[in-house]
Amino acid sequence: MTDIRTSRRTLLKRGALIAGAASLGIPGTAAARGDRDRRKVCARSPGYWKNHPEAWPVDVLQIANKRARKEFWIHYLLKQPVRGDKNRILAKALVAAKLNQYAGAEDSCIRYRGTADKCIGGGRCYYGVPGVAVRWLYAAGFADFGTAKYTPMRTWDAEITLPNRCTGEWDKLEANGECLYNILDAYNNGEMCACGKDD
Repeated sequence: MTDIRTSRRTLLKRGALIAGAASLGIPGTAAARGDRDRRKVCARSPGYWKNHPEAWPVDVLQIANKRARKEFWIHYLLKQPVRGDKNRILAKALVAAKLNQYAGAEDSCIRYRGTADKCIGGGRCYYGVPGVAVRWLYAAGFADFGTAKYTPMRTWDAEITLPNRCTGEWDKLEANGECLYNILDAYNNGEMCACGKDD
């Protein structure tokens, strides 16, 4: 006969794994998402996250290859004018989208494969919109953001490299950052799968 009771040791191990994942900012864990009903958490705009640092569900956020504390993102990205820099425009929308995901807003409309197809002209074998946006920022030189070496991106078109989940190969594709931005902006403003709300 199998004992269906969970041992104290097993529960402690599970708790430690969940806490560790949440501390790394990994979404999908009960702790990282606050164990909330995703339908009750509305998406918020970049302006909301700029003005409400206390509401950030994480203290450290990684955008492309730039990992920084929320103070960095608020000061250097969200509070600064974009001045035509496509990197800043897309990164602001991506920061808000990732914070909305971590806060527990419904994200199926941007997360799944195929949602970025019209932006890259590819099949349903690639990442969802946040993943493709990250690859676009890599290609557009976002690595130097916040340093003296940073050069603003003046065009929406960039050649990106994406792993093809169907073939296992890496494909070079032309990606349109404006298309990615429009999807993320609609998501952040509650025009897609998550309700929208800015207090």
